[in-house]
Amino acid sequence: RATEDTNNRVLANLAIALGPLDPLESLRILTRLLNSADKWERASAVYAAGFIEETRVGGWLTTTLMYEDDEDVIRNIIASLSRFRDPSLLEQLLKGLVHPKQIVRFGTARILGNVGDRACRSALLSAIEGESNAGVKAEMIGALGKLSDTSHIPQVARFLKDGDPRVQANTIEALDHIGSPEIIPYVKPFITSLDNRVKANAAKALWTQGTLDVVSTLAQMMDSPGEREVLSAIYALGEIGRSPTLALDSHRYFLLTSALHERARDLFGEEPGLVRASESEIISTFLSENWTLFERFVMGDCKDAKELLDKALDKPTHPVVHFIAGEMFRRMENFQRAGQCLALAEEQLSRFVAVLTSQANLHHQVGDTRGSISYHLKALRDRVSLVSDEVDVALNMAKMDRLEEATLLLRSLMDQSVSDGRVHWHVGRQAFRYGDQEKAFRHLFFALAEDAQDGQVWHDLAVVAQRLGHVDVARRLLTHLAESAMGDELAVRARELLGALREGQQ
Repeated sequence: RATEDTNNRVLANLAIALGPLDPLESLRILTRLLNSADKWERASAVYAAGFIEETRVGGWLTTTLMYEDDEDVIRNIIASLSRFRDPSLLEQLLKGLVHPKQIVRFGTARILGNVGDRACRSALLSAIEGESNAGVKAEMIGALGKLSDTSHIPQVARFLKDGDPRVQANTIEALDHIGSPEIIPYVKPFITSLDNRVKANAAKALWTQGTLDVVSTLAQMMDSPGEREVLSAIYALGEIGRSPTLALDSHRYFLLTSALHERARDLFGEEPGLVRASESEIISTFLSENWTLFERFVMGDCKDAKELLDKALDKPTHPVVHFIAGEMFRRMENFQRAGQCLALAEEQLSRFVAVLTSQANLHHQVGDTRGSISYHLKALRDRVSLVSDEVDVALNMAKMDRLEEATLLLRSLMDQSVSDGRVHWHVGRQAFRYGDQEKAFRHLFFALAEDAQDGQVWHDLAVVAQRLGHVDVARRLLTHLAESAMGDELAVRARELLGALREGQQ
């Protein structure tokens, strides 16, 4: 009887209710509404369609988006399509990026950002380059940010050169979404922007990367006589207040909390709980709390590991847990969980080559040759980047007349190949030689996670851990090395170092 009702809202709600029970009847009602000359009936039809998870409905909405004239109906289509995550709609959706109507181009960008398929990046980039409307361009850049990672930062940041503040503000939001200290030099100049939204977005983005001085800028904005300036500051402060909670599963959480601890120490002195947590301390905590999982991972033992993985993933103390979980799930051929974990690791761990190599292996296992080749190339690019960074270190040493150190580093680099799979080990040893123990620890830890078969890596990481005061981790690493079959000489050296550790603790 309800199907005989003429009220468009009643019919739309009926279609939603019938969706899971009688899809054909639901579609019949929606088709009747959509074919109406009354725009509100069409608006009700496309609104209701967003609640029916059916591929045919998504295709129907996408086609309607391209041909509908009324903007109220189009807005409802955009809202409905934003709920769909169906990659099969992409080919048709991409046509919306060059649609003559601004609202369709704007909405298409928003939908693509929500779909989250990186296959859209090139089409979005082309559309941005050809877009004349600043509002639409800004929305496209926002979508691009959702489909980008740290390797795309320079590509996204170039849109900061656009003179329109809407474009600048959305570009900063896009960089903030990517999230990495690499965004700081791009965003920092905009903290003095004359536009309230640009300035507030810059403050928020810099804060999440540990640049705490931006609070003074927001305080000045709060005292402004301009209402918009005050509202932008309130928005940014609200986001800043939520940022540690929102970043719990992200590497930026550790950057932000470390900066907060350091500022607290500056203000209040070395009180308990106010000591800055370095990355080596965070990694050491992770290893101490998850040693059984880590040891099984590096030894390739994935049997009955699900409980350990779930526990570690429930409260991650370092984002490397996502890599470990992803690699273990990949070995267990749980490709869906592997893909989810490795995607998180790729997003949160900047220039950790093993993540990209694992992604390449995963794509190969599922028969995606193009994806596998792409990730191998990304891994190579990161190796080149890491070696390039060490070249810069050597150049700076030479400028400072630290010629002996520069020469040693030069020799080491000359013996290196960018295709060398042990790039993290090389960088870690080099950093140890020139005195950057934190950097050495990070890269040697990555080297161990990447390939645990080389006893020298266990030894070197243990030495650096001991230098940094992470005695428990050093002891665990040396005990493993002493009890393993990685070489008699290394085992003897490990036992000697263990003895020295015990003497030092007595």
